[in-house]
Amino acid sequence: MAKKGMKRPDEDEFQQKPKRKKPKKDDPRQVPEVK
Repeated sequence: MAKKGMKRPDEDEFQQKPKRKKPKKDDPRQVPEVK
């Protein structure tokens, strides 16, 4: 149970981190907007 609970938040943070950084760096339109 402790392994599943720790694996769930780890995957959520790992998937949310690359998803937010990927669209901002990959999207040239979002780069000027953030600046």
